[in-house]
Amino acid sequence: MKMNMNYACTLTITDFGTIPSQQFQALNVTFASCSYGLSESGHSHPPTASSGNVNVTAGETCSSVAVNDPMWITVTSGSSGTGNGTVTYSITENTEAKRRTGTISIAGQTYTVTQAGIPPTVVSMSPETGATGASTGTAVRATFSETMKASSFTTATFMLTRGATPVAGVVSYDALTMTATFTPSSALALGATYTATITTAVQDDEGVSLPSPVSWNFTTTGGESVATNPSNGGGGGCFIATAAFGSPLEPHVQILRDFRDKYLRGRAAGSSMVRLYEDLSPPVARFVSTNEVLKAAVRLSLLPLIGFAFVVLQMGAEFTMAAGFFSVALVAVGVSRRRRLQGGASDRS
Repeated sequence: MKMNMNYACTLTITDFGTIPSQQFQALNVTFASCSYGLSESGHSHPPTASSGNVNVTAGETCSSVAVNDPMWITVTSGSSGTGNGTVTYSITENTEAKRRTGTISIAGQTYTVTQAGIPPTVVSMSPETGATGASTGTAVRATFSETMKASSFTTATFMLTRGATPVAGVVSYDALTMTATFTPSSALALGATYTATITTAVQDDEGVSLPSPVSWNFTTTGGESVATNPSNGGGGGCFIATAAFGSPLEPHVQILRDFRDKYLRGRAAGSSMVRLYEDLSPPVARFVSTNEVLKAAVRLSLLPLIGFAFVVLQMGAEFTMAAGFFSVALVAVGVSRRRRLQGGASDRS
């Protein structure tokens, strides 16, 4: 990269007075031109804190100044000088998922510094690693630390196997929850150990790959069905919800399934309720799936439960219960105060 700088000016005297004008001429002054060059136009860095440098070429009498733009770039040496030189800079660690770009202005030229974001990671799995009580109708999920590229999820990049035998199924990705789901095409075997694997071919929305493969094992118990056809009342055991919403991959159904797997199954009363539901709900689900009006009514009736489940999944059961008790207490105080006010008004009348 080079930049030539030419300076020229003309001095003209216009007030000649009584002096003959032919004794004066226009004065042209031209300064020596400066040519600047950079060894490269920019550089890319990993997300960790690092440093870099760029060589500057210029004439012996040509001065240059280097100025960094964002605060995460600092020019550590060579910020000013004359002639050839080197500009050295340092950058701080990028703790965000997105890559960032900054610039250093050197003698009027732009040097671009790009720093990658931290690579994606798997932050949670369902069933969890080593789980021994997974349902035979469970869908396998992995939630990521950032938004991923949906097209990178296939049965070749998100796999479920029993020993060396692959399990047939479909893979989907929900950008809202940053969760990939492997839904088996049929019920898993009872009391069997399965391995879920996500390869480094999955990428975030900027094309950064998972740094290493992720694998985990779980063992099944129970005997619910995973039919992916909603008319069969399937959907990982959420039979009625799947029939009402039309797909086991529908986000509302996924919320209910996550609530069941993370909170109900881990408690004795919750497990008993789930087993009773699984025994009684399939014929109801099949009936619901045949009537559009009934589907709409069931969807509407499930919304409060879905809302509660979503809050519990996001905030935790303890926080939700505390908030619920607090709300009830406020209502009770309000009702009591209103009754006292009404009683006082009656006494005065």
